[in-house]
Amino acid sequence: MEKTLRQIQAEETRNKLLTAALKLFSQKGFKESTVKEIGKAAGVTDGLIYHYFKSKDELLSAVLEKYTVNRSLKDSLPDFNEEQTLHEQLTIYFKLMFKYLRMRQDFIVMCFSEAQRNPKIHEKLLEIIQQGCNQLEEFIIGRTDKKIDQVTIQNLVTSFFLYFIMWGRFCEDDTAINYHLEQSIKDFLKTIK
Repeated sequence: MEKTLRQIQAEETRNKLLTAALKLFSQKGFKESTVKEIGKAAGVTDGLIYHYFKSKDELLSAVLEKYTVNRSLKDSLPDFNEEQTLHEQLTIYFKLMFKYLRMRQDFIVMCFSEAQRNPKIHEKLLEIIQQGCNQLEEFIIGRTDKKIDQVTIQNLVTSFFLYFIMWGRFCEDDTAINYHLEQSIKDFLKTIK
């Protein structure tokens, strides 16, 4: 069933609100961003926001849901052939992850900065990271008969996020990023039995 013009416009308005909220939350923080500012940045009245979201907290939850990297990463993974090694497949996996992290820098900055101040964001960020670890574990288990420790996977994912936050998002030369990816994957593969 095709969407009506009204449904399309409502979806566009909702997306504008999410984009504006993300930008303001990443720049000013959740607490300091007002509904009025979000409405202005989205080109709508602040009252209209409440048609889409019951509260600023619900808007934040929707931002977290929309911009998580996990879904985009899972949906865009290519079909791998059996000739590719686990190392080659993980390299592709993490290069895609870096691509999505770069595309969503505002989201990553907002999550990590807000997680320091807001227990709800802290819990949601931990949940998102755990989902990413579970997704990676499923990816690896489907490609090897080696035993994998959940903590080892968490360390690998955490390492990539920290590298991205501290250096990767500022680095214009993919050579340094690729070197870090290669070394981290080699080290990770040594730890699984």
